[in-house]
Amino acid sequence: MQVQVMKKQRSPILNNEVIVHTHEWSGYASERHKVIKYTANKFLCGLRFHFERLQQYRGIRPIRNILTVSDLNDNYSEKLKSEKFFDKSVEIYGVPNRGMDFGGYGFVVKNLIAGDNRYIFLTNTSINADSAIFIDEYTDLFSKHSNLGLLGISYSSKVYQSLIRDNYTPHVQSFFLLTTTDILREITAANGGVFPGENEDYKLSIIRFGEARLSQITLSLGYDIGIVNEEGRLQLLPVQKDSSLVEGDYRLFIKKPNFINKIINE
Repeated sequence: MQVQVMKKQRSPILNNEVIVHTHEWSGYASERHKVIKYTANKFLCGLRFHFERLQQYRGIRPIRNILTVSDLNDNYSEKLKSEKFFDKSVEIYGVPNRGMDFGGYGFVVKNLIAGDNRYIFLTNTSINADSAIFIDEYTDLFSKHSNLGLLGISYSSKVYQSLIRDNYTPHVQSFFLLTTTDILREITAANGGVFPGENEDYKLSIIRFGEARLSQITLSLGYDIGIVNEEGRLQLLPVQKDSSLVEGDYRLFIKKPNFINKIINE
């Protein structure tokens, strides 16, 4: 039986600065190919394209560019800073590889988001290289829907890492997330002061106790979760089982996985 949660409105944005955080592992090349399991859908991605997207931004919002790197070392740091695409304004922080992306996300939440409420993007470098600038249109969409707590570009309708057969647990996939700093603080407080997934060592447990847990807590706080789907429209993820969602990983059913879809204004 589903427990009805009272819908909640977000607290207002009090700082025009937008935090854009990406997490990287030092073992990755700045350009690489990612393959989606079961479909063999292959695409180019990597840290280089993240930097280039931000450098092309011409909007009015000030951007705070944060990079966390798992297993950061001097060789990686020196090589990165010598790359043509490198932006000297980026803040770089080394973090342990525990929790993978969530170790980086947790570090940012606990150490770098003090102060007035603002928008924050949490991403990793598996974003499709063909993606274009996204900051203004995504924050504008988020602003229009004051009940939204978490916005992404892909979802899964179940947690595969569970003993429950045919379980229904819709959650936003964690390689691209938009939320606010106040909501991240709420989520961490609701999770006993621990950012979901930051202390997990096993990849499957990171998905279950990080990615899925993040959406579950957001819903329990009274916010909606959703994605900008392949058609460029906001799609809220329903709590009750709904045939509008695909079975499992959304990326298995679309042409361009991990792509930041352009928003279609209606």
